[in-house]
Amino acid sequence: MSLEVQIVDFNKKYEMDIKDFDNVSVKYNDSTQKDLFEKVLVCKLYGVDYKLETETDPQTNEITTTIKYTNYSKIEFKIMYGSGAEQKGVIPKGVFGLVNDFKAYTRVDETETVKVDIADPYMFIFAHRTADLGGSDTNLLRAHKVIQIPNTHFVTSDQTAEGFKAWGLYAGSNATDIEYCILGFNKNAQSTQWHFYLPSNSYCLEGRTEDIIDLGNDYQGYFAVELPSIEA
Repeated sequence: MSLEVQIVDFNKKYEMDIKDFDNVSVKYNDSTQKDLFEKVLVCKLYGVDYKLETETDPQTNEITTTIKYTNYSKIEFKIMYGSGAEQKGVIPKGVFGLVNDFKAYTRVDETETVKVDIADPYMFIFAHRTADLGGSDTNLLRAHKVIQIPNTHFVTSDQTAEGFKAWGLYAGSNATDIEYCILGFNKNAQSTQWHFYLPSNSYCLEGRTEDIIDLGNDYQGYFAVELPSIEA
């Protein structure tokens, strides 16, 4: 999976056409690669200028890649995502996620202060297509602000309560209510898999009321996802 991602043109057709893209996964060689991919993706989502710098260890020839921000000393955010793991529509071709509580810091002398603070949650879909001979890799990234309707709340940790695990927009006004997912991740006590709830017609997402992707026939409102993992 390429670290360079581009935001899709917002004037394009609302439904993302990713039928000829690759089936994607979120498996990484190590935690450094995972951290780097997440930071590059978030930079693209929030329009943060950056550059990738590589350094080669003279003893081992091991190459290390780091990210440097043009206008900030560091960024922070909360993120949860997974790749589609269900053979419906184009679900296996997308990485689906939520990001929120974004902060960008600047450093003056030895003090870092928050320069940008965006608490609102955003949902994103990332898709990758491997290049044909003579071409280049293609990546698409779509993002929509999550609209919190009355009597809902946003859960930002995979907390456990009575066997439920959750991250996303949930029904109810109490922060501990994580049984009824509207948009986001859920794993109940009886399930061995995490599921991503994506309402039909983009309900609770800023934008037009259409499906973002082809969700297949007989869509039930959610699908299985594979969470990020580090390969041994």
